[in-house]
Amino acid sequence: MAQVTGLFSGLNGRVGEIVYYQRGGRTFTRRRPSKRGNPPSEQERARQAQFAITGRIAREISMIDELKYFWKPIRSKNQTGYNLIVKANYNKIDTENLKGSIILSPDFGFSLTKKSISIGNSEILMTCDPLITSGINYYEKKAKYIVAAGVILMKNPQKENLPDYEIMSFRSKRNLFSINSKIRIVVPMGGVFNDIFRKYSIKKVFAVFIVLDKEGIPIKHSTTMFSET
Repeated sequence: MAQVTGLFSGLNGRVGEIVYYQRGGRTFTRRRPSKRGNPPSEQERARQAQFAITGRIAREISMIDELKYFWKPIRSKNQTGYNLIVKANYNKIDTENLKGSIILSPDFGFSLTKKSISIGNSEILMTCDPLITSGINYYEKKAKYIVAAGVILMKNPQKENLPDYEIMSFRSKRNLFSINSKIRIVVPMGGVFNDIFRKYSIKKVFAVFIVLDKEGIPIKHSTTMFSET
């Protein structure tokens, strides 16, 4: 890997045998990989599949602004928020049985009591007890809204032409926040999302609650909750 400055800075793509790419706002090069004669081993295929799954998860998390907000880039190490999400989630979930976890945020978050996630035919319902004992009291005066956001893993398609698994992110609408009230947020799966949602028989949801200030800027998120498969 070599950093590029001057005339060729800002390039992205292949030129001959050299590949230009961007990281942390800077341009680097590497030599184009040579073609291999032997097919990849079973272990290599498994590793490639895991990278592909992790990349999908990272893209879905990055699509939700309120989740992406907490993944701050580390510019001194040329690591973007996306890079950090990939690193945190690599090899954390098994799509064969949906065992494991998805890391939605880089830190633990405030605690939840009596939390639950229910998956309906076309909606997701998330609830928990009031946050008055969760340690969020410090943010009470700033918090105006609360949203739920997360990722859905789906497996066992109902039709043969569908992929073995699917990954989707979701975000609820803003709800007025009260530290003394039980939280109940419903996320309807509408349009294209509902079409995909209904075509898989096994689903697992990973989600957090996020409190926002009056401008809609995230203040703090909860611990991750997940549904049972």
